This record gives sequence, structure tokens and C-alpha cells, in this order.
Amino acid sequence: MDMDEKQIDELIKKALSDESSLPEGLADRLEKAIDEHAAGHGEEKENHAKQIRLFSRHSLYWISGAAASIAVCIGLFFFIQSRQPKLQADTFQDPRQAELVAQKALALVSTKMNKGIDGVNNADAAISKTQKILDDTLFDNSNENN
Repeated sequence: MDMDEKQIDELIKKALSDESSLPEGLADRLEKAIDEHAAGHGEEKENHAKQIRLFSRHSLYWISGAAASIAVCIGLFFFIQSRQPKLQADTFQDPRQAELVAQKALALVSTKMNKGIDGVNNADAAISKTQKILDDTLFDNSNENN
């Protein structure tokens, strides 16, 4: 249905001229139909937007409820775990062997502790010696100045 340019130009000229007129009441009916369609389409969009908001809100409530339930379950698990007494198992079947290992551990701790105490005693002696030298020097200088 190709119309050539000449026919298109003639139709445009005819439409623009007053030669053709619309049937009575057609303009009013078209206007009314357009208004009704626009109003119905606007309500449809508004209803769709409401449904999306309600779905989003419902989903948010469901997700937050599920997250809260999971958090409560995890909290209860850790609470119950902390309340249960921890049972310590014996590492040695033979008590004599356990005693020997304990004695070795205590001897090692004692040795390390003695080395630490010796270091503190040496430092204390050095501090006392330094303090004595300072006191002697300061008091000798004060006595000489008087």
C-alpha cells in the first residue's frame, strides 16, 4: 500500500482545509474516550505500584523475621555450649608416668623462674650501686660547696 508523495500531499491539504468536517459529536466522544482511558491507565499504574510496595514490605518483614530467628538460634547454641561443663580427659593411663611428666614441667618452670629472679636481683644490685655512687657524688659536692 505504497502511496506516492503526491497522494500524501493531497490528503494533508484536504485535512488542513475546511472541506472535510467531522461528524457531529465525534470530537466529544473521542475526547471522553481518551479521558477515560487516561484515567483508567493511571489507576492501573497506581495499583501496580501499590502491589510492588506491599510485596517489598512483605518480603522485608519475612526476611527480617527469618534473620532474627537465625540469630536467636545461634545465640541459644552458644549459650548452651558455654553452660555445659567441659570434661577433661586424662592424658596418661599410668599415674606414675603422669607424676614424672608433672615433676619435669615443674622443674622447668622453677629453672626459668630462678633465671628471671637472678636477673632481677642483678638489676637491683646494679641500681643500688648506681644510686650509691650518685648519692656519694651529690652529697660530697654539696658538702664541699658549704
